[in-house]
Amino acid sequence: MTSITPATAPAASDSARAYTVVFSEAVSGVDLGDFALATTGSAAGTLAGISGSGTTWTVNIDHIRGLGTLGLTLKSGSGIADAAGNLLVDGASGAPAAVGSNAAPVISAHGGGSTGAVEVAEARTAVTTVTATDANQDTLSYSISGGADAALFSIDAVSGALSFIAAPLATPPADAGGNGIYDVAVTVNDQFGGSDSQALAVTVLADLDRDGIGNIHDNDMDNDGRPNAGETSVSSAYVNGATGPTGDGNGDGLADNAQLNVTSLQTLGTGTPYATVAVANGLTLTSVAASAAPASGVPRNVKLPLGQLEFTIGQVTPGGTVEVAVYVDAAQKVNSYYKLDNTDKWVSVAKSVTTVGSKTKITFDLTDGGVLDADGVVNGSISDPGGVAVLTPLITSNGGAVTATATVDEGVRAVTTVTASAEAPVVYTLGGADAALFEIDQATGVLRFRAAPDFDKPQDTGGIAHDNSYVVDVTATDSHGADTQTLTVNVADVATPPVDDPEPMPSTVDGVPITTGSIVNSDGGTSQVITVPVVQPGRAEQVGNNTVADIPLVTGANGGTLLSVQVPTGVGLQATGSGTPKAAGNSLADLIREIQAHTVAGSQDQASLTGGGSTFLSDLPASTPLLVQTIVPTSVANAAGPDSALVISGASASAGNPLTALVIDTRGLPAGSAIELQNVEFAAVIGEVKVTGGAGSQKVWGDGAAQHLVLGADDDVLHGGAGNDTVGSAGGNDRIYGDEGDDIVFGGQGDDVIDGGSGKDTLLLAGAGRAEYTLRVKDGALEVKHLVEGADGLDMVAGVETLRFGTAGQESDFNFSEAAYLVRLYSAAFDRLADTGGINYWIASHEAGMSLQDIADSFMGSQEAEGLYGGLSNEAFVASLYEVALHREGDAAGMTYWTEALDSGAKDRGDVLWGFAASNENIGLVGAIDTSIETI
Repeated sequence: MTSITPATAPAASDSARAYTVVFSEAVSGVDLGDFALATTGSAAGTLAGISGSGTTWTVNIDHIRGLGTLGLTLKSGSGIADAAGNLLVDGASGAPAAVGSNAAPVISAHGGGSTGAVEVAEARTAVTTVTATDANQDTLSYSISGGADAALFSIDAVSGALSFIAAPLATPPADAGGNGIYDVAVTVNDQFGGSDSQALAVTVLADLDRDGIGNIHDNDMDNDGRPNAGETSVSSAYVNGATGPTGDGNGDGLADNAQLNVTSLQTLGTGTPYATVAVANGLTLTSVAASAAPASGVPRNVKLPLGQLEFTIGQVTPGGTVEVAVYVDAAQKVNSYYKLDNTDKWVSVAKSVTTVGSKTKITFDLTDGGVLDADGVVNGSISDPGGVAVLTPLITSNGGAVTATATVDEGVRAVTTVTASAEAPVVYTLGGADAALFEIDQATGVLRFRAAPDFDKPQDTGGIAHDNSYVVDVTATDSHGADTQTLTVNVADVATPPVDDPEPMPSTVDGVPITTGSIVNSDGGTSQVITVPVVQPGRAEQVGNNTVADIPLVTGANGGTLLSVQVPTGVGLQATGSGTPKAAGNSLADLIREIQAHTVAGSQDQASLTGGGSTFLSDLPASTPLLVQTIVPTSVANAAGPDSALVISGASASAGNPLTALVIDTRGLPAGSAIELQNVEFAAVIGEVKVTGGAGSQKVWGDGAAQHLVLGADDDVLHGGAGNDTVGSAGGNDRIYGDEGDDIVFGGQGDDVIDGGSGKDTLLLAGAGRAEYTLRVKDGALEVKHLVEGADGLDMVAGVETLRFGTAGQESDFNFSEAAYLVRLYSAAFDRLADTGGINYWIASHEAGMSLQDIADSFMGSQEAEGLYGGLSNEAFVASLYEVALHREGDAAGMTYWTEALDSGAKDRGDVLWGFAASNENIGLVGAIDTSIETI
């Protein structure tokens, strides 16, 4: 082989070439398959043909393309032979020559060109992806090549993804120019020296809700679910917007659509008026919407003129409480905020109602996972459907229903005393078919005939005319609205005496005019109604203390008083029920009917109170005489609480006296009012009130209001019901139940059974501290006994989370008491419940001075521990403890720490057990521990 050379000088632009192949002597067996192309880069071509003979041959190449070099080679072992038949063994190569020309890459991103502009939202690292084209389809690489802020960026060399090294904020800007525009140059290169560059100006945009869309491009920049433009039309909370910009519904000087914790929206009220919702800085409002008011379920005196507001509060401390403020135009005359709680009961939650400029501001509290949190979960988020409300008057007399019935004897003008709860002074008006025949006293609410009715000469026109059933609509109106009760007054025939008596008038008892009448109950029976108007300070005292009116309500056949009241100045009442006792076996319907009349149908309160009443009656012999009465105290609108308690006294439980069962509806009393019960065997108490008592063994059941129920020295049973209550007794062997809510419970002197119920409950103890008591576990509860006999009794306590000692209020979280840690020691060491004898032994040992760490040492010396861990190496012991105590494999760091501590002698196995038992992980696994302790 002599040479392989181009037949003509090659040019880079060649599309075809010919190579001359010269052998040192004549050869044969030469064909195109003996040759191959040698290329670099993207250069390529096609072997097209071969010609020649002897020593000289020509190889043609066409379809040359690409960029790189191209040459011709002779393959080794080709089969070429000389004249003597000797084969050519070696191959050979010709010099390669350049092919094609390099096209530089061109940046196409951001419109191409030498400069570009990018906008990005703050608090994010991703900026853009730089893209480029290359005519030669070369492999490209990207780099940062300059710019005043180049050090703040990085770029992926392969993809061209440009990013900030650290996510920037819009304020304060960190760019070299201090204007929030970051300058960086990027360059793209191919492997053949071609390149292109682009200078980028990256503007960092403010992004209030951190959704990746800058505020200037975000239709809802505070992520509350309301478009920005929709929040700009709300009027300021100050007159004529004198303070704060447009769209500042709460008057804090900032636009609502620029705050995560404030939102304004149009409601579904008439004219779509605005409402503004605000929470504290650091919280968020999302999913804000307006919806229609519910068609049913809301108390009849509650109006939701703007429909419902729906929103979600985020960033709440799990389990925390948040104050919410709602602002609406004062012209709406709202005076409360109502929500549906988790028992499907609509409740007023308003904490304050104030005027702020031209707006009404209503505040209320919501707790994460509480009864008013719609999702019901402790998750750092509170969901709220509810609405601003107008509380109108609510007529509470004659059963408080929309329709009522009263019966009066002919010749008697007085019918009933109308009472109404209201937020403002009430004006009474009359309507209906027979309104002209009646009049009502605006000061006292006493409804009477203008002229005494005559059974034989009926004047009624309502319903069936002249049937002695008079229909009158009584309306109570205040500045917020009105409530109407349609009252059917039935006139009873009375035998005419031979001589006309003077017209009956209300009798006066202890200086108070008392009216006695009757009503037809919902079950068709008849009840006596005694109305005591609000006691006035200037009355003429006849009996006892001038600050209270002493009034008997029910008198026995022998003339003795079976039920009486001491009514303080400023309070009145209406007492309804049978005038004579019945057998307990025949009284269930009466008691249940009265409870149902004063509670919401289907409510938890109704179920709880009727259950309590049924239980009380089932415990009595059927023949036991029982007096059932309903007492509804009243007061004038906006009155302050009375100076003394309303005292309600039944007959003492001596032989022959009936027992007393009462339904007491205190919702018509001012805040801070109190009632005192004496010798009342059963009472269902409705409304927020303080209840005290003394004589007699009494059973009291509270409803869902926050109540203070503390009775006297006899053996009492008290149920707080729902709500955050204080429930206790001064003495006696009592049964105290906090029921639902966060309650304070105590038993006083005597041996008591105490159950905090659900919620976070606190037990009050008279002793100064834990050292004055022994604690023992018995029957799933905690036996609490004062060391001084008779000082605080012996109490069985369940369902209580906190112990509070003495007047100083020293508190102990039971979850971190020695009893709780002993439960965890049993779980950590043996993966089981504590046994009753064992845990009590160790509690006593701790009370005697033995530390919990020493108790852990004793655990490890026990036969049970020896059976589980005896003979194990330190490492195996630690691994086993992870499995038994924490139900998982040991992590490397933990295994090393505990094993080395044991091997070095720094800790013994009791120390390690205590470390596991007292760890946060074990505390979480075992769960919160209250005074209800399950044992084996």
